[in-house]
Amino acid sequence: MNFKIKPYIILCSIILFALYILFGSNPKKKRLSYLESIRSTHLKGIIVDKYIDHNNHNYKIIKCRNFNNEEIVWFLNYDKSLFFEQVMIGDSIIKKQNSIKILIIRDDISKEYTLDFQTD
Repeated sequence: MNFKIKPYIILCSIILFALYILFGSNPKKKRLSYLESIRSTHLKGIIVDKYIDHNNHNYKIIKCRNFNNEEIVWFLNYDKSLFFEQVMIGDSIIKKQNSIKILIIRDDISKEYTLDFQTD
């Protein structure tokens, strides 16, 4: 009886693996989702926290507080623009809705970054 069960287990494992490859593993879709989430956000505020979340796949995370005192969290793991590396806690940022450009203002010096999630 054990010999009859093993082929079914192997066949089911192969089918599940194939389904995961076809439908579950799509990094481009994930990058597009993060990009659209950020693109749809309008923000004028201050960076209140910046860190790499070692418990969550080493995601690059930035927390911003807008002038209504709301906290916005961005996952920037897929961004290749160096925005995460350059921004500092206390920086003011401005991002218009439907844009991927972010203006950083620090000590009367401003620099604009265009997020690059490599979606093409």
